Amino acid sequence: MAEVKKKSIGKSTGLYKRKNTPYWWVDVMKPDGSRIRQSTGTADLKLAKEYRDKLRAEMWQKEKLGELEPRTWDEAVERFLGEVVVECTPGTVITYRRMLAWWGEKMGFKKKKLHLITKGDISAGVYRRAAESSKSTANRYLTPVRAMLYRAVDPWGWLEKSPTRFKQFSEAKQARKRHLTAAEMQRLLQELPTHQKPIVEFALAMGFRAANVSKLEWSWIDMPNRVIRIPAEAFKNRESHVAPMNDTVTEIIRAQIGKHERYVFTYRGQPIKQLNTKAWKAALKRAGIEDYRWHDNRHTWATQLRLAGVDVADIQELGGWKSESMVKRYATVDLKHLAEKAARLDAVLRPTLTLVKSQVGT
Repeated sequence: MAEVKKKSIGKSTGLYKRKNTPYWWVDVMKPDGSRIRQSTGTADLKLAKEYRDKLRAEMWQKEKLGELEPRTWDEAVERFLGEVVVECTPGTVITYRRMLAWWGEKMGFKKKKLHLITKGDISAGVYRRAAESSKSTANRYLTPVRAMLYRAVDPWGWLEKSPTRFKQFSEAKQARKRHLTAAEMQRLLQELPTHQKPIVEFALAMGFRAANVSKLEWSWIDMPNRVIRIPAEAFKNRESHVAPMNDTVTEIIRAQIGKHERYVFTYRGQPIKQLNTKAWKAALKRAGIEDYRWHDNRHTWATQLRLAGVDVADIQELGGWKSESMVKRYATVDLKHLAEKAARLDAVLRPTLTLVKSQVGT
């Protein structure tokens, strides 16, 4: 004979008591329509409610996860980039795409199911990236991974939880101040391969970021007026940047005329894809220069200008740095005023740089 319910706290609560037992029982419906009736093992109503709620959550989660189609890393990357393209700057999207491609290719994530990527897998990638470059770079490579996997949990519903709760590398708070002395510049240029010398000379004389050096286009260069105009989509601050060319830069540019239809600097007739190469690192080693990165060429340029007496505000304009207090419109820069400032670097660099003379007239 079925036992008679002794006490209930409402039909919709899913809790009741049975005769001859002090414990609360649950009566809940599963997603498929069947019911579960079992003891909570406690006479405390509060604890019984917690037991009921946990049971309902577990059933819902099991049902939902059972319906989910396993998704791959590449599928997640495609959706993530499709969303952030309307949330972030174009430069950020490009950076995220490059970083996520590294994880997919170097760590073998491309076709791997998201739910099979573990905390250990990601940690291994962090240490590998740190070994290839630096701890700070490894930390930055975590940013899009963490953001993407969080979205895979909520709102996408592709994962039950994200395997991204791990500690990042600690980084020194002091700003990097590495730059070359005139003697170090001379040693480095003597050790560089022939094809790299004009590129490094240009970087030291112009102060451009690596991407604007390697991808420098002839369409950006106005030789008659001796200026370089970088379009907004190619400049980090996403604003067009105009910079005057001094004599040193003009000679370097002239020597490249006729080598490629579109790009100024090439290697074996092809556009340059990477500046931080083995040849660059080997030259630094032979020159006895330690703790120096390609981007430090920009630091060297700014430092040498400062030592030449150029005002900090003028260096900021020449280099295209953007402050929070003032938005600069580089297309309206007083080029005549800045050209005189940029020319001060000729006296510093020309005795040091081994310029290749142009064989083509302009």
